[in-house]
Amino acid sequence: MALVYTRLLCRRNLDLKSFRCLYTSNPTTVCASLPALKPATTACETHDEKNMRLKRPLSPHLTIYQLQLTSMLSVTHRGTGIVLSSYAMILGLGTLFVPGG
Repeated sequence: MALVYTRLLCRRNLDLKSFRCLYTSNPTTVCASLPALKPATTACETHDEKNMRLKRPLSPHLTIYQLQLTSMLSVTHRGTGIVLSSYAMILGLGTLFVPGG
């Protein structure tokens, strides 16, 4: 804040009429209200609407890919891992609720 005042006071053409801060005001200026501008009513097009208008497919377009053995083995490996881990968790949690277990 002091730097602002220092810069203001060190100017060559010091005009005290335009000096304003938090505690002073300039009584010579008159405030005038301006009419409010109407908000622009432009339709904002989303990314999906633009792609539909341009007839672009969703990306990635899955029909261009051919099924491969490595991807199918990866999917089945993940599926069997989910099934076996679920079985192990159910078996382990089931022993907690068995009477006498």
